[in-house]
Amino acid sequence: MVTLDQIRNLEAKVQRTVAYISELKEENSLLQKNLEKYRERIDELEILINGYKEDQNEIEQGIMNALSHLDRLEDDISGLPEGKAGAAESEPIREIDDIEGKPVLSAEESDDDSTEPDKKEGELDIF
Repeated sequence: MVTLDQIRNLEAKVQRTVAYISELKEENSLLQKNLEKYRERIDELEILINGYKEDQNEIEQGIMNALSHLDRLEDDISGLPEGKAGAAESEPIREIDDIEGKPVLSAEESDDDSTEPDKKEGELDIF
């Protein structure tokens, strides 16, 4: 037979269980709200990430275009005939002497005074 004490113990356990279930429901509700906030934040971050990816693609494309232009410019410069491109760098600039019509060394080449036999010591070079 069931005694009065057993029924009171059972009732106390049921009340504690109901209270515990109520607490769990409140916690579950709070966690559901937090989860929804986190999902919204994740969606916002995914939109930002996609924007950054698009920007990154545009940046990469811009860099690739700039490099392509530089490559074409380099090809154009290296494609010049050697007489035009290489002559300016390899040969010194020479001037023509108006009086005799002979080539005269430029200032860069005329560092050595021994190549001009007509010049006397102490004499000024007018031309």
